Amino acid sequence: MAKFDHFNFLGPIYDLIFGRSKNLEIVKLADVNDGHQVLDVGGGTGRISVLLKKKTANVFIADSAMNMIRQAQDKGIHTVNAASEKLPFRDASFDRIVMVDMFHHVENQEITLNEM
Repeated sequence: MAKFDHFNFLGPIYDLIFGRSKNLEIVKLADVNDGHQVLDVGGGTGRISVLLKKKTANVFIADSAMNMIRQAQDKGIHTVNAASEKLPFRDASFDRIVMVDMFHHVENQEITLNEM
């Protein structure tokens, strides 16, 4: 039986339902500076990345739901369509990597952590 892909289904309306995050605590914790390369794994529509982008222009989202990352692209965020278990970046490509409200959704948490 095919698995329902709710993130692709919700992609176009995700921000309308869940809103954009106004909590800047993640930005503070990430300690992002101008020039940092930042990866938001499972960043979806970019609701956290838009906050990080205020600190550095070098913010990238890796997400497996194409309809989610289309929304992030509309916000001017660099995206790549990829699963968290197989990120298409060389080791040590980023100064900061964040994952918000996503870890419980990944298929293999151990592989995801190793990739990050």
